[in-house]
Amino acid sequence: MPTTTTTAPPQTVEAEIVSIGVGFLPNPIEINVGDTVVWTHVDMAPNIPHTVTSQGVAPPDDFDSGLIFEGATFQVTFDNPGTFSYFCTVHPNMQGQVIVN
Repeated sequence: MPTTTTTAPPQTVEAEIVSIGVGFLPNPIEINVGDTVVWTHVDMAPNIPHTVTSQGVAPPDDFDSGLIFEGATFQVTFDNPGTFSYFCTVHPNMQGQVIVN
């Protein structure tokens, strides 16, 4: 009898850009290939921008949100497995990871 493999449909995972002292939540983010992460800037200081920028990853898996302000979102769909580190270019101590299974 043939073996049947089922694959879960792609999911969207919500994440937050909180503040300089907290950073990104959740951290790390664990997802599956094909899933999308949507980061929302929820910092209580609306005039302080942040970025979601990959660290040392070559295309097609590099990403950079550019400056985003309170209430704005940025999303990335991850099509390849691996661990993807990212940070805020304005506040380099804000760092996170996406683990793609």
